[in-house]
Amino acid sequence: MPNTKKPVRRLAAAIVAALLFLVLPAGAHAATAPRITAGPAIDGTAQVGAVLTATATWTGDPAPTVTWTWIRCARANGSCSDITGAGDARYTVTAADMGFVLRVRLTVRNAAGADEKRSAPTAPVVAAPPPAPTPTATPTPTPTATPTPTATPTPAPTPAPAFDVPASPPIAPATTGDPVVQETPSRPKAMKPFPIIRIKGVLTAKGARISLLRVTAPKGARVTVVCRGRGCPVRRYAPDKDVTRLRPYERELRAGTRLEISVTKPDFVGKFTVIVIRRNATPWRSDRCLRPGSASPSRCA
Repeated sequence: MPNTKKPVRRLAAAIVAALLFLVLPAGAHAATAPRITAGPAIDGTAQVGAVLTATATWTGDPAPTVTWTWIRCARANGSCSDITGAGDARYTVTAADMGFVLRVRLTVRNAAGADEKRSAPTAPVVAAPPPAPTPTATPTPTPTATPTPTATPTPAPTPAPAFDVPASPPIAPATTGDPVVQETPSRPKAMKPFPIIRIKGVLTAKGARISLLRVTAPKGARVTVVCRGRGCPVRRYAPDKDVTRLRPYERELRAGTRLEISVTKPDFVGKFTVIVIRRNATPWRSDRCLRPGSASPSRCA
C-alpha cells in the first residue's frame, strides 16, 4: 500500500507558509531625504502689477513639504530681505518692488532631511505700462429733453505741484544748474565734467513722489547714497559705475527723508549733495564739495 503521509505533510506546510505571508506585514520602507533637482526658476515680467510664477522639481520619500519664500534685493549680488506674506509659488509685483530685483527661495523637507535653493534674480522691477486708450464710441442721437436748471460746475481738482530742484546757490551757475569748481595751481583739480545731480517729481500729502533722480558724472567716478529717516527704501546704495539712475529712490518718499549723495574720484574734487523731503514744500537741497582725502564737505570756491 503506497505511503500517503509525506504528500499530506508537504501540502500542509505549503498552506501554513501561504497564510503566514498573507498575515505578516511587509518590511519597513526606508525614507529618503528630499533633493531639489531643477530650479527654482521665475517666469514672468518684472514690472508692477505683473504675476511671477516660480517652478522647480524635487525628489524625496515620503513626499516633502514645500515652502516658497519671495525675497527683495537691492541688486543682483546684494543683501536681500523676505517679503511679508509672499509664501506661494505665484507673486504679484507691487510698487514697493520698484528698482529692486526679486528672487524666490525654495525649501523642501521631510523626516529624513531638507534641501534649499534660491532662484536667479529678475531684472530690476519697472513701473507698469500706461493703460491703452479707450476707443471713442460713436455717439447716438438722443431725444430732446426738457431743459433742467444749470448746476454749479464742480471745480476740477488741482493737480499736485511738480518740482525740478536745481543746485542751491551760490555755487550753481545759471547755465547748467550745477556748481563749477575753479582750478588753481595750489588746489586739486575738479572732475570734468563736474557731477550733476537732478531730482524731479510731484508733491504728495505725505511728502513727494520722485520720478527722476539721476547723477551725471565723468568716467571712473563713484556714487554713494546714504538715506536717513523712517521713510528710507534702502539705507545705503552704491550702484555700479555705469548706473546713473538711482532707481531705489524713484518712488514716494515721506517727509523727513534725507538723501546724502556723494560723487568721488581719486585725486579730484568731488561733490556732496543733501536733499531733504518736506511736507507741502519743494524738497530742500544743498550742494557742497569734497576735497581729496577729506570726509567732510566744504563750500565750493
